[in-house]
Amino acid sequence: MNTERRRFTRIPVSAKALIEQGTQKHTAKVIDISLNGAHLQTAAELNKEEPIKLQIIFDELTPPINMVAAVVYSDGEDYGIECQEIDIDSMLQLRSTLTLYNNDPETIHRESQALWEKRQKKAD
Repeated sequence: MNTERRRFTRIPVSAKALIEQGTQKHTAKVIDISLNGAHLQTAAELNKEEPIKLQIIFDELTPPINMVAAVVYSDGEDYGIECQEIDIDSMLQLRSTLTLYNNDPETIHRESQALWEKRQKKAD
């Protein structure tokens, strides 16, 4: 039985990613992105047991989004990653980018509020 676990709107994007895992550095294509993660394609073999540092780059004019993430899914060159840590500037950039690409900015606002509350509960 395949149960959908996603609670965040995924937006198709055209971006590249730089990945660091341990001493290895790789590049990837970002297929879609949400407030809590992304779908990446890369020829690199990412280890699900080790966190990755991820930098998502849309273009040279947009500030990159930086996060520490966990690999939660892999199938060949497709990887699902879940954000574990993100600085405030990157979170604001991510939210702004998602709002720009989405036709329903109110959904992104509600999702970011829910994510903030979830992370606050974890911190307590």
